[in-house]
Amino acid sequence: KAPSFVALNKRTGKLVWQSNLPGRNIIEGQWSSGPAFADPGGRRQIIFGGGDGVIYSFAPKTGKLLWKCDCLPARKKKNGSETDNYFAGTPVVVGDRLYVGMGVEPFLAPRVPWSYFLCLDITKKGDVSLKSYDTKAAVNKGAALVWAFGGPVKPRPKDARHVFFGSTMSTAAVHDGLVYIPEHNGYMYCLDAKTGKHYWTHDFLSGILGSPLWVDGKVYVAQDDSDVVIFAHGRNKKVLAKMYMDAHEIHTTPVAVSGTLYIATDSKLYAISAR
Repeated sequence: KAPSFVALNKRTGKLVWQSNLPGRNIIEGQWSSGPAFADPGGRRQIIFGGGDGVIYSFAPKTGKLLWKCDCLPARKKKNGSETDNYFAGTPVVVGDRLYVGMGVEPFLAPRVPWSYFLCLDITKKGDVSLKSYDTKAAVNKGAALVWAFGGPVKPRPKDARHVFFGSTMSTAAVHDGLVYIPEHNGYMYCLDAKTGKHYWTHDFLSGILGSPLWVDGKVYVAQDDSDVVIFAHGRNKKVLAKMYMDAHEIHTTPVAVSGTLYIATDSKLYAISAR
């Protein structure tokens, strides 16, 4: 019953409003890294990825619920053998579209072997929950779903991956019409932001808990085995460089400020810039 989301006065710290959503429906914990602010057409909103697999949109000043979107058309039973996906990364808003991936705390087992990355329309009102991950399905009329990428490969292949997209803890990088999103199992996908079209995949051969960084026409991704891989931004995959950071592991996201790249490993903080 404790609040999962609070709004504070930034000058005094006084509590303005709070919400205990998802309340009793929380799946495993409230993992989402933070809220996103959006202002499509002058309709300000704070968007929150719930630990129940629901996206909630609140009025910033009052906490009034503007819309919600349950992104789990079918849910597992509480005493079942698998755990439902929920949100761990931060929703990313570009224009009137929201981009977010679903996943499960990486060391929890068992879990659903596949997941989804979603694009939602944030101009909707009320309950705009998904009834299916098929954007063309009649049951999704009125839902916020624009497109979905993921799910199982059918029929299941014998000698290839049997999922289109796996569990993710990451926040997507969205820029210039492209989406970059990794999954925890060590794959990153480049998708079309408008349609969800899949352009390319990269296998890091190592897990990923952090998020990609887009800066200066490049995409930086830190992987668990302490390498930072740098890609050229674009619809065609091009690896520009790979840096080993001399650490046991990296679970963070690179940060760039004023020409300096900061990378935190499990034991050191590096600052990298031109001499």
